[in-house]
Amino acid sequence: MHKLFIPALAAAALMTAAAWGAAAPSEANYWPDDKVTPGQANPKVTQRNIRRTVCSPRWVKSQQPSARFIATAKSAQLQSVNYSIKDPARYELDYRIPIEVGGHPRAAANIWAQPLGTEWNALAKNKLDTYMAREVCAGRMKLADAQAAYQRDWVDLFRLYCGPGPGAACNPPGTEGVTIADPKRPGR
Repeated sequence: MHKLFIPALAAAALMTAAAWGAAAPSEANYWPDDKVTPGQANPKVTQRNIRRTVCSPRWVKSQQPSARFIATAKSAQLQSVNYSIKDPARYELDYRIPIEVGGHPRAAANIWAQPLGTEWNALAKNKLDTYMAREVCAGRMKLADAQAAYQRDWVDLFRLYCGPGPGAACNPPGTEGVTIADPKRPGR
């Protein structure tokens, strides 16, 4: 159980808080337990090599663990950490320090089961992760600063960079609609 990846399950992406009904997971689970998931950077990623690693269009996909690993890691997280709801379908396996900014994709210290059915859910965090990666790849933020930022509460980070609520767009000025892999992105 040293590995993890963010699954791209379309059905999970469509889940809403209303679908949870009375059995919604606690809002306290929107943030990983510091003792279990302190975060771990990938030693393969440095500021010097970001163009070949995190800023490469193929990087994130090349680092994602297998579906088997994801299922095993998510199940283990739900059993070992204080989650009131144990159904793996209600969570996304996520990273304290995202792969997009050089987080370790398989280290147990960097993975956690993040609820999909809360207001501040995995979908909102994924927007923040994309924003932070854009900032690093555009040269507006150092890799180490982006990684260190995730040691704080990610919701506070979201509010700082994206806006007051989870529906905010998280687009830096002049990059609306630009993808991470777009070589014409400003700052490249």
